[in-house]
Amino acid sequence: MNKLTLVAPPDKSISHRALLFNAFSGGTAKIANLLLSYDTLATIDCIQKLGCRVSLNGDTCSILGIKKFWSGTTLDCKNSGTTMRLLIGLLSGIRGCDCVLTGDESLSSRPMKRVVDPLVSRGADIVSTNDYAPITVFGQNLKDFKYTLPIASAQVKSAILLSGLRASGDTTVIQPIPSRDHTEIMLKAMGADILIKGEKILLNPSILSSLSFCISGDISSASFWMVLAAIKPNCEITINNVNINPTRAGILDVFDQVGVEYSLGNIKSDIEKVADISVKYTKYLKPFVIDSTLIPRLIDEIPILSLLACFCQGQSLINDCSELRVKESDRIASIVECLSALGANIEQKQDSLTISQSDLHGDATVQSYGDHRIALTMEIANLILGNIKVVARECIGVSYPQFFADLEKYREIYK
Repeated sequence: MNKLTLVAPPDKSISHRALLFNAFSGGTAKIANLLLSYDTLATIDCIQKLGCRVSLNGDTCSILGIKKFWSGTTLDCKNSGTTMRLLIGLLSGIRGCDCVLTGDESLSSRPMKRVVDPLVSRGADIVSTNDYAPITVFGQNLKDFKYTLPIASAQVKSAILLSGLRASGDTTVIQPIPSRDHTEIMLKAMGADILIKGEKILLNPSILSSLSFCISGDISSASFWMVLAAIKPNCEITINNVNINPTRAGILDVFDQVGVEYSLGNIKSDIEKVADISVKYTKYLKPFVIDSTLIPRLIDEIPILSLLACFCQGQSLINDCSELRVKESDRIASIVECLSALGANIEQKQDSLTISQSDLHGDATVQSYGDHRIALTMEIANLILGNIKVVARECIGVSYPQFFADLEKYREIYK
């Protein structure tokens, strides 16, 4: 059996936070292995316009945090929802820093109400365009605040916590269902007065210290190769340096349900735990069920897991996934359209997908819908089935700019 070894691209979520939090710390930091994608470059542009000094040497980023915030500027978040939502939270609590946040057509169609409403209820002065971008933030001295998340959303949770860094009182967020916790981990590592106890997160006003570190690999990007290895005969792939934070590693739970043969090696911890993940072709795959407790831990992996479901011997269910309707595309509709074009037995409801084992075929042209996760899923389908043309696949650069270089490595091994 031929074996391919790849290095996971840097984690996108952590890259955004490393840039934003260090910019707002006012100190000097060096971030190694930064993801340089369309989205993170948008974040760099925004913090520079706020007064942060940034220099790049390859994938190492040196940051001199903001000493004085530049007000009255327009921040173009491009296609990055993380950039916009976290900046809304950060800027809302900085008195005198008034900014307009804009984005491209896709970002301007994504809802911001879920972030704006709780911030306004704690005293933020935010003006939106019918709950969408452009959004104007007038920084204020914010009061203490307690909020229970109605949905499991790391971006909403993060925006609320970040708004409390300079508040006059404490901030309490209650999350009935946990979501990814990169914000809490990084804030604590940067000296924030934050306490996590069960469902409750308590943050007291804090001054952040700068943090230099090396960013670990992105399990969401690694997942495409992991699924390929599981369903492509005679295939074995190892992806090195993958972040296996439990709030992100839900795909491993699905692999356990399905019976995928995988192993974790070279496990180590820095700020977060990382490992090398090896996956082998597994002939008999059982169907799986994903519900509300698992969704937050693998929301970005749903498109590629939908492809996996087509190779499982039975009917797989993906429930409670309505959040996919408001991503870069309506991902439920997008994945149904794409997989149906390949012959998949797949059905959608407003918040769920039902997928049965399917006899898929290539020889199809599919749209990416400008969505990097959809484009990547279809590129993996092409490696399995052949003769699939993915239209507008350049959007892959949003999260995985090295994908096509890795694709050539794959083709060298599996000619």
